[in-house]
Amino acid sequence: MSFQIISFALMIKLYLKDTKSEIINMKPTEEGKKERERRLKKKCIMEIKGLLMFGLINNIYFLPDGIGIYFWKILEWILSSIILVTIIAIIENKKIEDKVKKLNQME
Repeated sequence: MSFQIISFALMIKLYLKDTKSEIINMKPTEEGKKERERRLKKKCIMEIKGLLMFGLINNIYFLPDGIGIYFWKILEWILSSIILVTIIAIIENKKIEDKVKKLNQME
């Protein structure tokens, strides 16, 4: 249980380290789009690192069953984390792009 608490705390620390309030370029130019994509990639990488750390520590209970089972569980965790983060990133990118279109239609 303590492993889960420690890994959750480390994951939150990584998340808070990455979520400093930064200004998003909302211009409808190619430069603005590239900046938004860079920001999204950076955020996704930090989320995957946090989930990987959480998975390594959370699945440590499978280690006595064998190294193969432990690494299989880690592989499952990594794949599910990547799929989850990708889906969230696509949704977030769509919301930001819709917001950019909406803001620029007002002008």
